[in-house]
This record gives sequence, C-alpha cells and structure tokens, in this order.
Amino acid sequence: MGSGIVSIDLYSDHQPVLSAIMLWFAAGAWLLLVVVLGARLVYQRDRFVREARSPASFTGVAGTAVLGTRLAMQDYHVAAAALLAVSGVGWVLLPRLTAAAASADLRPAAPVSRLAACA
Repeated sequence: MGSGIVSIDLYSDHQPVLSAIMLWFAAGAWLLLVVVLGARLVYQRDRFVREARSPASFTGVAGTAVLGTRLAMQDYHVAAAALLAVSGVGWVLLPRLTAAAASADLRPAAPVSRLAACA
C-alpha cells in the first residue's frame, strides 16, 4: 500500500519514471500477496478465515484500492475498475466479518446457567 501511495504522489509531482517504478513494484507485491492468500485459502482455509476476520485484513483492501487508483491515473481503466470493484466488495464484506468475529469473542464460553451450577 505504501509504495502505491508514493507512486501516486510521484505521479502528481510530475516524476513519471520514479512513479512507474513504484507502480510496478506495488503491482508485483500485490500479485505476490494474491498468490500467497490464494494458496492459504486452498491449503489452510481455517487460518485464512481467521485472519480475514481480523482488522488487519483491511490493509489488503486498502492496498487494492490504492493500486486501482494509481492504475486509473495511468489510464489502465479496465484493470483499475476491476481492482476498485474488488476493494469495494471488500469494504462491504469485511466489516461484517470482523464484527461477527468480535461479537463471538465477547460471548461467554459457557452459558451463565452452567457457570452458576458449577459454583
């Protein structure tokens, strides 16, 4: 995400070569993360779901939006639209996943009636 933001800033500052270098670095890092997360989804589904429910998963969505924004500035509109659509879906779904995980963590491990019976 950070290299995409720097690329946007360099592009706005009329530094096209440095901006392009940062853009392709950001795109390569994003693709690597897609492969890693895809492999985790296939081979370690429980871990993938657990990590998707954490607030840290928003960084992946934000990074996707940053990369889509930078590609739109470079006139790669189809790729930009696809990335921005993916990030839009992520912004809609992830709050629900993280809220569900947070509420599940706040529930008592055993109903109160069982705890009272043990005492």
